[in-house]
Amino acid sequence: MKYYNNVKKVDLNGEIYQDMVFDYPIIEKGKKGPLKRKEGHSSFYDQAENEKRALRRAKTCVTDYVKTNVDLSNFVTYTLDSEKINRYNEKEIYKKMRNWLSDRVKRKGLKYVLVPEMHKDGAWHFHGFTNLALDWSYGFYLNKEIKSLKQRDNGIKYITSYVKKDMVKFNGRRYLHSRNLEKPEKVYDNVDFDSFDGKILELEDIAVRMKIR
Repeated sequence: MKYYNNVKKVDLNGEIYQDMVFDYPIIEKGKKGPLKRKEGHSSFYDQAENEKRALRRAKTCVTDYVKTNVDLSNFVTYTLDSEKINRYNEKEIYKKMRNWLSDRVKRKGLKYVLVPEMHKDGAWHFHGFTNLALDWSYGFYLNKEIKSLKQRDNGIKYITSYVKKDMVKFNGRRYLHSRNLEKPEKVYDNVDFDSFDGKILELEDIAVRMKIR
């Protein structure tokens, strides 16, 4: 089995948006993540460490979806009107929101990535990206068209900032996404770690050095 030390993520336009390298080959082509994983791998870590890993995976997934699906060109905020829906009942919100989103996916081709945020008083609202500007049925709707890579990156940083240790999951979820999203293409290679021009990252649960750009 061949392993690699370098993986590039490529969006639908063929542009490389992430390039990372480890100091020795540990990436098995076609597998998730930069580890030679075994069954029950997570059992080696305590609950706190598993939570950090889960948060990192969630942020990575949100970033990959938005970076890869370049037609997600609308930065949106969905709030909830108390006259139309109970803003505090996540089960009710999830059911109605899922039905609304699923209907728009089927009938209009909607694509979306949404991150929930709970107000201090317990009410919910959502930030994220969509490919269409559609009226929202259950409250105030704010849409801003993305016109540059900087705006897209700023939007990604904004919504992933809510994916944090003390976040309250919405119906058990850290983010919502449609099933019609593409995932990034990955290109694998072996490159010289020392000559790779990238930012050094320290990952506590991986005993290797890593650079990214």
